[in-house]
Amino acid sequence: MWADANIDTQSENLKACKATLENMHVEYVKNIPDAKKVLCSDAQKVLIVSGGLGKILVPKIVETYLSASNLRSIIVYCQNVEFHKTWTQ
Repeated sequence: MWADANIDTQSENLKACKATLENMHVEYVKNIPDAKKVLCSDAQKVLIVSGGLGKILVPKIVETYLSASNLRSIIVYCQNVEFHKTWTQ
């Protein structure tokens, strides 16, 4: 699952990332309620999340879903790595 409020943005970087994932079943969501719905399914997931949405979403879901067998890992997709290191630790 890829959670990003700006998933519809047509930036070249985002297009390239989506193209890399085109052979995988990726569910794209734009908000926290939709992300929680997807995470509730039994299928195993890898969460790709933007830094901005991740800062809000990850703390809300990490205890519930990371311990469950269906969320395998979380990847934070961001441009400001140093800033996002503060809340990902």
